[in-house]
Amino acid sequence: MAEDTNVNLDAETAALVAMIIALKDIDDNLKKAYEEYMKPTRNMAVIIGLVKNSKFYQDFNALARTRRITQAEQPGVYAQDKEKYKTEQKKRLAAAGIAWNTDVEKQVESAYDLALDDDVLDKLIIATGKFGKITGAAGATIEDLQDFANSYGVGSLYDQKYWDEQRRDMFLGVTNAQKIQEDIKQRAIDAYPAWAKGFNENKSLNTQAGWIKSLVAQQLGIDPNSLTFDDPTVAPFLNYKDPKSGQQVIPSLLDVRTQTRTKYFDQFAQTPEGRSYMDGLTVKVLQDMGLI
Repeated sequence: MAEDTNVNLDAETAALVAMIIALKDIDDNLKKAYEEYMKPTRNMAVIIGLVKNSKFYQDFNALARTRRITQAEQPGVYAQDKEKYKTEQKKRLAAAGIAWNTDVEKQVESAYDLALDDDVLDKLIIATGKFGKITGAAGATIEDLQDFANSYGVGSLYDQKYWDEQRRDMFLGVTNAQKIQEDIKQRAIDAYPAWAKGFNENKSLNTQAGWIKSLVAQQLGIDPNSLTFDDPTVAPFLNYKDPKSGQQVIPSLLDVRTQTRTKYFDQFAQTPEGRSYMDGLTVKVLQDMGLI
């Protein structure tokens, strides 16, 4: 376990330093302070020196000092201003989908005292990992993107961890819906090369291949809405290979209908279309035999 040397910090200052170090990715000196902090024998004097020499500290500390003076000389004004700030942040974070809890409130209070801007506060909240599930605007956008991935036939390639990371990164402004959509399209192109031209024209797999689900459902007598592109009755046609060239191609209507009937003949035979087809075959056989 690391040991502090040279400087004995009061609890408030220690908490302050630990919080600033949590923001190590925004400033080189803060990163160096973090590296010093992680050494088996840490030197708090070095850490504080690095923090004070950081651009972060120098940019934000003037206003922070003003607020500390106000806290000491005009506690009523300080409390009123801080409460107003907390109310504004609560509304902003709620709109971004961050649930307000005790841990988030503590970070917001610290952000006021340190004069952090909203971007840095957001990074701090994410760094603590105690913000609950992101819902609201960012969450709603993620739901739309999940539907987008499903419409391109690649929804199953993205796990919940991925979507949670995208929620976080959208909240932080690291990514946006357009970037995620481009990633989804590329995944679809890699998964279904025969349909790449349509993907590049912003046509989803639903738009291009929805007819396959409808036709398969018709042949099997089931609800087309019950089928997904991952269904074993549908999936083979998305990577259909031309029997002659061996290349992946878009299947024809005849290919889908014939192969579905052949592979699932017993199920097809139970449908109205299947029974009609069977009756037709029976008549033809009898005609060929000269019996009718």
